[in-house]
Amino acid sequence: MTTPKKKGMSIGASLRGRMDPEAGALVEKPLPEEIAPPAPSVPRAVEPVPVETPESFNTRLRPSLQRRLKMFAAAEGVKIQDIVDEALRQYLDQKEKK
Repeated sequence: MTTPKKKGMSIGASLRGRMDPEAGALVEKPLPEEIAPPAPSVPRAVEPVPVETPESFNTRLRPSLQRRLKMFAAAEGVKIQDIVDEALRQYLDQKEKK
C-alpha cells in the first residue's frame, strides 16, 4: 500500500499564511542571504555595438558560468547580449594581434 502524495499549498492558503491578521495586508518576508538578489549598482558603460543587425547565435555554457553571467548582467544593469559581444570582441582582438 502506497502513501498518497501530499500536495503543495494552494495560492490562497499561501497568501492567507502571509497575511497580517490585524491589518489584512501581506507581510513581506525577507529572503535568506544566499538567495537574496544582489544590490543594484549603477549601470556601467559598455562600448556601443556597431550599427549592425544582430543575428541569432546559440551556444552551450556550463550552468555555473551561465549563472555568473546572468547575475553579473542583472547587477550591472546590462544585457547579456552586450556582455557576450564585448567579451568576444576583446578576445578575438587579442588573439588576432599575435
